[in-house]
Amino acid sequence: MARTAKHAPRKAFDPFELEVVWSRLVAICDEAASDLHRSSFSTIVRENHDYACMAMDAQGDGLAQSGRSIPSFIGTLPISVKGFMRKFPPSTLRKGDVLITNDPWLCTGHLPDITMAVPLFRGRRLIGFAGSIAHMTDIGGRYRSPDSRDVYEEGLFIPPVKLLEAGRWNPFVAELLERNVRVPEQVLGDVRAMLGACGKIERRIGELLDEHGLKDLASVGEALKNRSEKAMRAGIRELPGGTYRTEMMVESYEPGKPLTLRLALTVKGSEIRADYSGSSPQTRTSLNSVMNYTYAYTCYGLKCLLSPEVPNNQGAFRPVTVYAPPGCFLNAQRPSAVAARASAGHYLPAAVYKALAPAVPERIPGEAGFPFSGFVLSGLDDGGNPYSGIFFFAGGQGANPMADGLPNLSFPTNISCIPAEVMEREFPIRVLRQAIRASGGGAGKYRGGDGQEVAFEMLGETPARVALVYRRGDYPPLGTAGGGVGQPGEIRLNGGPIPSGQTFWLGKGDVLALELPGGGGYGDPRQRSREAVRRDLANDLITRETARDVYGF
Repeated sequence: MARTAKHAPRKAFDPFELEVVWSRLVAICDEAASDLHRSSFSTIVRENHDYACMAMDAQGDGLAQSGRSIPSFIGTLPISVKGFMRKFPPSTLRKGDVLITNDPWLCTGHLPDITMAVPLFRGRRLIGFAGSIAHMTDIGGRYRSPDSRDVYEEGLFIPPVKLLEAGRWNPFVAELLERNVRVPEQVLGDVRAMLGACGKIERRIGELLDEHGLKDLASVGEALKNRSEKAMRAGIRELPGGTYRTEMMVESYEPGKPLTLRLALTVKGSEIRADYSGSSPQTRTSLNSVMNYTYAYTCYGLKCLLSPEVPNNQGAFRPVTVYAPPGCFLNAQRPSAVAARASAGHYLPAAVYKALAPAVPERIPGEAGFPFSGFVLSGLDDGGNPYSGIFFFAGGQGANPMADGLPNLSFPTNISCIPAEVMEREFPIRVLRQAIRASGGGAGKYRGGDGQEVAFEMLGETPARVALVYRRGDYPPLGTAGGGVGQPGEIRLNGGPIPSGQTFWLGKGDVLALELPGGGGYGDPRQRSREAVRRDLANDLITRETARDVYGF
């Protein structure tokens, strides 16, 4: 039976030692993430980097995470570990236990993400948890379908369970996964890669404690959280007190029925509260976010704006409260469909920035070309073997008060785009075009980043199913401080538009084309430097007509 380290003796740390330990914890998580990346089986982990690795204390609070961790995973993993502890109290945990689940309301908000936690021990004392999350290449069901009506259609639902108990595999859980997904080798391979990453965190933290003469993570963890909390509170205090409100329109999967996102940010001293009251009710489609995901991306937006330089841990979020009314599309209730939760949650950092623009206009970037375009291609190859893969493509980054936005860069997630060579190697398709979308970014003193153009042809004899959860055609990314809007997104099948919110089939010779939106610009376009306009023209990023009519060149 485990004993928690909650009441372990504290130790004072001088700033130098604390910095060394803090940096070492981050390096441990980076090393674990590298192991996960190299040993994974799927393109979504290897190429898209859709994963996270984190070290947590005995209370489940995050202390450090890998640098490539997905922002939403950073926010949800500690919540998930606390949920694990409610089902498996610390006193019942043993060395060698491995806990997993993909419960959307306990974890990241949709079924494809499997969350894993491994309790860490010093002797019989529970000192913390190693955690990882990875997006599976398949989870069964109508994988990521925009037109799902409830979570039961969306795939295998794994409740909190022990994948390993005292070091022994639970064969039932492994077989359950194997029998319910289209590509079991990839899914189980990635789960084992996650397990290896958690094992690396476990070993390296043991070495760290030995080297610094520590019995557990309690004292150093509290010192780290206090530092991050102090920095975040200082950032909040720089804001003028009061309540800042904004409203955004979010395209839905029901034509002519956009969603309304309302946010009230209240700044009071060194604390801030985000309230999404007044936002639209949850939808009948999969365009719904759960509270964990809403919390994570709200906190991420605030952290980027108010305390970007200080390493992240749970202490940074102590001054932040997030509320969304149960039953709205940002706090969807069981058993609503949630596969497209990113297409809702990715708006939240932009809403935070838009609300705070009156307080700190000099720090607010243009909107990015979010949400990223994600679609699943699944079917049978010419040999009759099932395949399933998810492709991600990014729009342009919004311009900021100091520089142009970058092209083809995901925000607020940090997922990478899949290379054309990998698409052609792994799936029965031919990439016809993958290029920067010229003139896609919004005009401004600083231009928004351009999106990209992608087109591919289906080669397989057997039709493939496509589930596309992307929308950004009616409300293009906005600029700030006088900057122009980015080009809206477009999706075409054989040259014609694709109805929103539906799955469809690709037959041999069909061509799917995507044009991803550009980021919003920043500042008056007439203030753009002549040198920058000449460079844009030389690189074919703008036309001569745009240079003349918009920039006065």
